[in-house]
Amino acid sequence: IDTSHSLPKKEQKLQDNIIKENIIGKWKDQNSTTSFYPNGTYLALFDNGKKDSGHWKIKKRKIILTSNSPNIIKTYFKLIYFYKTEMQYQQSDYIQDRSIWTATKIASIP
Repeated sequence: IDTSHSLPKKEQKLQDNIIKENIIGKWKDQNSTTSFYPNGTYLALFDNGKKDSGHWKIKKRKIILTSNSPNIIKTYFKLIYFYKTEMQYQQSDYIQDRSIWTATKIASIP
């Protein structure tokens, strides 16, 4: 799914549903491994030994992570590109870090 342009609401909702179905699994990017579970929870294990967990959802082609950590409220990732086994994303506009992350699906989760 190319998410670089805006879509009518109906098509955007369809893309969100496709992403929801296919994001479930374990993904590896440049500094972490994140597992997205079918019950809407996630676990992120960072290469530096830190970890984060909470709930995820997809809305308007963004991954919204709500952390269980009291220090992190919500993190928004804009999907630039999504395919069943690869995605590119960037933290939303209000964050100064403009890194583009590429993640590859490394395992399925039943």
